Amino acid sequence: SADTPKKVLEKISAGFKLGYHKAAKMAEISLWAQTWAVSDLSDDEMRAVHLKPYHDIQKAVDDALAQKGADAKIIILPFGSMTVPKA
Repeated sequence: SADTPKKVLEKISAGFKLGYHKAAKMAEISLWAQTWAVSDLSDDEMRAVHLKPYHDIQKAVDDALAQKGADAKIIILPFGSMTVPKA
């Protein structure tokens, strides 16, 4: 864990190991986007990896729309880091 997404990237580049690519990608995304998680993990665990914690998907969607506006674009990834984008 690190205080900021930038520090996560610095720690990873200093001693990369297989599997760190997921943490690196999440930290990179957190530099330009808000990342929220709906999970059974504790709020502290989610905050430690720079995620805004939620335990109810409807509450997360409602808060996102309230913050970003009714025409906001929201991406829901039900399988998180196992999602592979298709161009």
